[in-house]
Amino acid sequence: MDLLAGPLGPRQRAEVEDAISLAFAKAGFADGESVDDLASPRLAEVAARLRTNHATEDIAIRLERYVTGPGRWLFNQTAAAASTNTGSAAYVLAGLPEEERTPAMFLVLDRVWSRLADSSIPTLVVVDEAWWLMRHRETAAFLYRLVKTSRKRRAGLTLITQDVGDVLASPDGEPMIANSALQILMKQAPQAMPRLAELFRLTPAEQSWLLNAQRGEGLLVARGKRVPFQVIATDEESRLIEGNESRT
Repeated sequence: MDLLAGPLGPRQRAEVEDAISLAFAKAGFADGESVDDLASPRLAEVAARLRTNHATEDIAIRLERYVTGPGRWLFNQTAAAASTNTGSAAYVLAGLPEEERTPAMFLVLDRVWSRLADSSIPTLVVVDEAWWLMRHRETAAFLYRLVKTSRKRRAGLTLITQDVGDVLASPDGEPMIANSALQILMKQAPQAMPRLAELFRLTPAEQSWLLNAQRGEGLLVARGKRVPFQVIATDEESRLIEGNESRT
């Protein structure tokens, strides 16, 4: 709700929780009772309850984007869900408006994580543009939870970001890095180097290497050791990266 309607104060959060509880109660949910034949309430029902309360009327107005407005597709339960049990699945969020991108990424991660609970197949979850999630308290905390518990669900987690500064600005940023078994640092901007040098204990030579790194060059950090490297793509990898479908 914080992502959809903006940051909520303590009183507003309590009112929203009451509205959600009431919506579930009206749908037949009760403690200790079976929920197999019950349908979860929709966001519209929660918003309707909030609209009757003067203290939360503004929250209901902000939620209208996701109830009847352009963001309502986020909660379309009839949309087909890609299976993560076999093969691979990709969720592409390019082109989404800023107001919808973060809640969409949150819903995607939640769906992936829920499916991993029922899967016995080792799975690799790759989150690109992780800095976007780190900008918000709720999504940053959720991402940190994935980092801490992925092994329990036979999953590996890879986070990719072009802006390490945004990751480190979050209270969960540094603990996430500390819990990563492997870090790969590519070319860095001069303004980001002091913080990175402190966090990774980079030597002057390693800092210089990252500041002047060319395409494909970086620093591999694992188990307390740092190794400079250069990635050289094969012809097939180059074809895929450049989008050239011609074959020789």
